[in-house]
Amino acid sequence: LPMALTAENLAEKYSISRQECDEFALESQQRWAAAQQAGHFDAEMAPVEVKGRKGPEQFSVDEHPRPESTVEKMGSLKAVFKKDGTVTAANASGICDGAGAVVLASEEAIKQHNLTPLARVVSYGVSGVDPTIMGIGPVTAFQQALKLAKLS
Repeated sequence: LPMALTAENLAEKYSISRQECDEFALESQQRWAAAQQAGHFDAEMAPVEVKGRKGPEQFSVDEHPRPESTVEKMGSLKAVFKKDGTVTAANASGICDGAGAVVLASEEAIKQHNLTPLARVVSYGVSGVDPTIMGIGPVTAFQQALKLAKLS
């Protein structure tokens, strides 16, 4: 079952409208733009040289976001996976490449190697859900992690 259809299933189950999906997607795009402009991703992105149509190009900014979009533009797009559905090219997760890395270290290793931690793992959660609504899995995992950490 494609992820987009599981999103359609969740929209139906929780009465999430197409308008709400578009509004949330636009807000997410605009938050990205504000964070990008403020330099919050500068230390997170490693520039990479890629082949472009006119020769090598430096790739240093995520090219997927469209913060200049509008709810009206988004609303003009057809649902992709279900007639009268909620998932469109504008509000779905992009199909794009990326990579990430995390270094986990014990308190002992931090001291030994003179590291400066950026975060601390205080809890985690594990969840299994019906695959037809798999996008809901993180919700129960987050709830479990928060409960274990005595946070809300």
